[in-house]
Amino acid sequence: MLEFLIGIGGIVIGILLNELIRRMNRIEELNKQIFNKRMDEYIALHALMNKQYSLLGEMIESLEDYSQDERNKMSSTLIFPIAQFNDRSFFISEELTVQTTSLFMGVEDVEIKELSEYEKKIGQAFKNTMQMIKNESGVARVNKKYKRMFNYHHKSDILDYYSKIKREKR
Repeated sequence: MLEFLIGIGGIVIGILLNELIRRMNRIEELNKQIFNKRMDEYIALHALMNKQYSLLGEMIESLEDYSQDERNKMSSTLIFPIAQFNDRSFFISEELTVQTTSLFMGVEDVEIKELSEYEKKIGQAFKNTMQMIKNESGVARVNKKYKRMFNYHHKSDILDYYSKIKREKR
């Protein structure tokens, strides 16, 4: 009788362990799919932001040639694609949605005499936004881990100068 109970108990434990392992494997497979879809969205957002920033540069170059109405339309061509992307996005956080959608707002109201200051300000804001995308997507962390893991240090005159400027800004 004892052997029978041990056998039944072994079968039940085997079934439970099998189910647990099957669920864990399914979760791992789902995580891979989610990660890939999530990364695709961040890559697409990164590309869209670069495209819109290039359009902004073209707009700024000829800003004085446009009327206020034309400026408003051009500003809309900068902002609406980002807003539409963020509306369809499933993985982008609310904070990043607000940042990316509102980044180019106000360009239509920039005065010609304030253009140089605006370019510096928007350039820094764009750089910060792109870093936010890298941080939120996990790319920044992965790059840091790879650098630590492979222990690579590039040397060149340009990188030495870059490091010097970076230290001075801190």
